[in-house]
Amino acid sequence: MNNGWGEVQQQFQDMGDNVLEDHIPKIGMEFETEVEAYDFYMKYAKGRYSRKFRIVKFVEEHNHDLCDPEKSYMFRCFRQMSNIQQTQVDVAQSCGLAPKKIIDVMAKEAGGIQHLGFTHIDLKNYLRTKRTLEIKQGDSGGVLQYLQRMISEDPHFYYAIQLDEEDLITNIFWTDGRMIQDFGHFGDVVCFDTTYRKHRDGRPIALFVGVNHHKQTTVFGVALLYDETIETFEWFFDAFEDAMMGKRPKTILTDQDQAMSAALASKWSSTYHRLCVWHIFQNAAIHLSNVFASFKNTFAADFSRCVYDFEEESEFIDTWNEMLENYNLQDNQWLKRMFSLREKWALVYGRNTFCADMVSTQRSECMNAVVKHYVNYKNNIVEVFHHFQRLIDDRREKESAEDFKNAQSSPVMTFPLEILKHAAAVYTHKIFALFSEELRKTIESKIEAVGSLNSQRWTKHAKGETSRVCDVGVVTVDEKIRKKQRYKELCNSFMRVAIKAAGSEDSYTYALDCLLKMENNVDRMIGKANNVTIEAKDGDVAVDDETNESQIKGLKPKGRVTYHSCKRPKNALEQAISRKRKPKPKATKSGSQHASSMQESEETTLINDDYWNVT
Repeated sequence: MNNGWGEVQQQFQDMGDNVLEDHIPKIGMEFETEVEAYDFYMKYAKGRYSRKFRIVKFVEEHNHDLCDPEKSYMFRCFRQMSNIQQTQVDVAQSCGLAPKKIIDVMAKEAGGIQHLGFTHIDLKNYLRTKRTLEIKQGDSGGVLQYLQRMISEDPHFYYAIQLDEEDLITNIFWTDGRMIQDFGHFGDVVCFDTTYRKHRDGRPIALFVGVNHHKQTTVFGVALLYDETIETFEWFFDAFEDAMMGKRPKTILTDQDQAMSAALASKWSSTYHRLCVWHIFQNAAIHLSNVFASFKNTFAADFSRCVYDFEEESEFIDTWNEMLENYNLQDNQWLKRMFSLREKWALVYGRNTFCADMVSTQRSECMNAVVKHYVNYKNNIVEVFHHFQRLIDDRREKESAEDFKNAQSSPVMTFPLEILKHAAAVYTHKIFALFSEELRKTIESKIEAVGSLNSQRWTKHAKGETSRVCDVGVVTVDEKIRKKQRYKELCNSFMRVAIKAAGSEDSYTYALDCLLKMENNVDRMIGKANNVTIEAKDGDVAVDDETNESQIKGLKPKGRVTYHSCKRPKNALEQAISRKRKPKPKATKSGSQHASSMQESEETTLINDDYWNVT
């Protein structure tokens, strides 16, 4: 090959071309890119007086038919991704787009793939090279790089990591300044859930979520956990409390996980722990499947009454014992265990505790359904962080849309009452609708205790002032009893007045005016208890106190998890229902009735946990 090139050089010299010595190719010359080498070659070829190309050698065996012009873009010399195009690909990939969709969008924008400048193969090669660099960096390096970048963008960003004996990362928790601020405003009631784990490593994604003043689900903190032991949950609760500057939620709703309950009792003993009513019904359908099948809707209705209906503890206990006797369940071990935990799930024990109109972890379940649209089994740990940030950004955009709607419009009032005008000016649209419904039921003498609306957290200006995160406790048992008695007496008095005042228009107007004045006076007496402010600490970014990033050796492997879809794993009830629906070789009449009852219970009772109507 070198000899052939030497012949070409000699032919140029023989033709008398005056080519500068620096422009003559020499063995050992180096170029930064292929483009520079090609340009040098072209300059040398044209480095003559005539400034024209001349054929100096022809090998017929190497000749071939010319390519069609519409296919010329496939030549390697015409295919190269620019830096701008690489940036566009990175942005599209961070939004979860597949390579096929990425190149389709870019080709459409360019007027066709022939005008794009690269092909599917070039895109795959670029993504493969990018993944190779990420693999060399490692999962732990990628995670730490992401966390450090978030710190540079948000000075209040907080994260904590936990290492095992081999200095491998086991658990990671993170939250940002906006989440910390939201917890200061709406962190009185939270739901905690760890059911979602649909990504490549199969780690549980733990979420602390709550509800904002628009009754939208808001996220307070996220964690990737290695396991679900007591020690892991205790570390998680400590990290969350440290991030929130010492504040704990007043009420927390969880499922019946024993390790989670033990960790809560150890770390947050002052927080009122409620069990998810939805999970209670799910477990009841599993442990009492024969009872549901034999008595169909009667037992489901009686069990539901014990969960929801009663105002007095004595009424609940009497009805519970009556249910056990009617269905011969006095010796049922699961019911005995549930009765020992009755204060955590029976609403008769939670009437005086603010739960933001939530009686189950349905908020977490809904968030799991949302998460699966952003995170799937193909994502590695680093991609989970990036895609979860997309989820957070989308949730905040929806909150901003509601803020704009409330600022630019007014709700429709069903009655032209002064109290409704005042409520429309104070409450958000969602809460105003709930208040209007409560007022209507009050006028109709249908009073229900669905939670206090006399709170700053439900108003349009719930986030108007900065909130300081502070520690709060729960009232004592004696105070609960006194408060319950006061509430009962007030309800009876208001009901008598409402019945009498509804008799004429004058008495009706007078009663409403007095009610509004009385409400204002009560507000001045009790103050705005929830008007707290956040005192954010500049630079309050920390890793776990005992953790040094320099000692981290990597991410503790949990094993690759293979999934065939992005659907949430079925719980025990759903698996039981699926098994019941499978045809059996010898189906008995009782077995058919049992399956039918299970399905009907799921649709009419177990899943119908509408937190808007807690009756």
